[in-house]
Amino acid sequence: GPAVSPLFDAFFEAVQQAGHPLTTDVNGYRQEGFNAFDRNVYRGRRLSAARAYLHPVLKRPNLDLWTSAHATRLVFDSIGSGRPRVTGVEVVHRGRSRTVE
Repeated sequence: GPAVSPLFDAFFEAVQQAGHPLTTDVNGYRQEGFNAFDRNVYRGRRLSAARAYLHPVLKRPNLDLWTSAHATRLVFDSIGSGRPRVTGVEVVHRGRSRTVE
């Protein structure tokens, strides 16, 4: 969540008095401004998305991690419900094209 401190209120009041805007959505159409930005912290240390979600599952036997792979096409199959569903991804990895299911 966003950082919380009594100093933030004073800081945000000061930047507004200096003529700078506050922003409520840093991902919105107007990103200029000041706000307490979201961050992930675990046991007092900053936690990246990789540490939070990727590292805990890297040893799964059904997971391969490829870096610098470029997805070129999704493979669809509409058997069953008649609605298309993705059953694979065509990728280029290390100069070789392959389909991963």
